[in-house]
Amino acid sequence: MISILITAWKESNTIGKAIESLVLKEYSGIENDFEILLAAPDIETKEAASQKVKELSLEDKFIYIQDPCKGKPIALNILFKEAKGDILILTDGDVYFDSLAVKYLVNFLNSSESLGGVSGRPVALNPKDKSVFDYWAHLQADAVHQMRLDSKNTFFPMSGYIMAIRNLKYNLPENLFLDDAYISYFIFKQGYKIGYEPRAKAFVKYPTNWKDFEKQKLRSLLGFEQLKLYSQVYSKNLKSRSFLQEFRYFYFPIRYSNSLIQLIWSIIFYPTRLYLWIKSKINKSMIKTARSIRDIYLRTESTK
Repeated sequence: MISILITAWKESNTIGKAIESLVLKEYSGIENDFEILLAAPDIETKEAASQKVKELSLEDKFIYIQDPCKGKPIALNILFKEAKGDILILTDGDVYFDSLAVKYLVNFLNSSESLGGVSGRPVALNPKDKSVFDYWAHLQADAVHQMRLDSKNTFFPMSGYIMAIRNLKYNLPENLFLDDAYISYFIFKQGYKIGYEPRAKAFVKYPTNWKDFEKQKLRSLLGFEQLKLYSQVYSKNLKSRSFLQEFRYFYFPIRYSNSLIQLIWSIIFYPTRLYLWIKSKINKSMIKTARSIRDIYLRTESTK
């Protein structure tokens, strides 16, 4: 059985399309028996999801869970306890899967007992040449794709936008920034490998202004620093994010550009990324007060 776990908040405009892309058999390729579990704190998202499920005549497979609105890790822990499937598919209410993405993920995970999780590929929905932030969305999504391809025989963190994992009875720290990275480390610690299936795509809208861009990237950088505090899953030899590791892809932005304006935006990206690294180091001490820092960096409105 497959349990589809969706976390959402104020995503009534997108939750219907997200659900449809997951459960329509002719589109998603889903073949096993499945259940849909949604955790959301707001009534608008609940009602939109319930309406879509009713349209699809899947009311008997839908479970709504009241999210206490205390952070995504707490919502995920509730979903984990309720899930009955031996395979869990994790995603968010503001993204949607590409055709056959579910089938690709499940088949890959079932292809080897040594696999504990499989990540799909997030693809930017932003129009590539509209603005510098839209271009950076594609640049970063494709850079991470390349990094995962290069790391296919070693450890790398899966994407919280699209992943399939074995049901290993997870229990996430409540103040966790990066649930997807923590889950990846936990699975690896249990003796399993992580797989990457780039054919399984999730379409994601990335930040379109500086405020949201900075929030999202700082949260990610601080999240990887925070992971070091969880010795039960983190190992120094499994570093998945560092300045030196990113330096290996120093020329990627330049090579990625295909026009003069893209080249300019790629050049601007270098000092921007350096600034974010420096700011994350300056704010490193704030990790110990994870509740307040997560509240600051949690939601990015322009991605909705």
